[in-house]
Amino acid sequence: MKPQSDWTNSIDSIVDMGLSHGLVQRTTEDEAFNGRTICLNNRHVLNFALCSYLGLELDHRLKQGTIDAVTRYGTQFAISRAYLSATPYTELEHLLDELF
Repeated sequence: MKPQSDWTNSIDSIVDMGLSHGLVQRTTEDEAFNGRTICLNNRHVLNFALCSYLGLELDHRLKQGTIDAVTRYGTQFAISRAYLSATPYTELEHLLDELF
């Protein structure tokens, strides 16, 4: 087996330290998310680990659009793209082309 490098050992040490202090790999206790706080150990605390800078996961329009899409098309289109493409993909790919 190949020996681990110093940086891999350092990362492992940091993760192990976080685990031993109860700071990493936690699970929230929330029934719903508000985008600002999370519940840990029955306490609501500010969520400083959030990577959602725009808060789009809570935008009403996006949530409703997701609900509408799932209602119309289901939760997945389980067919290879080499064979078939789902109906909304054409419009979505065109919009992405315009964006980028």
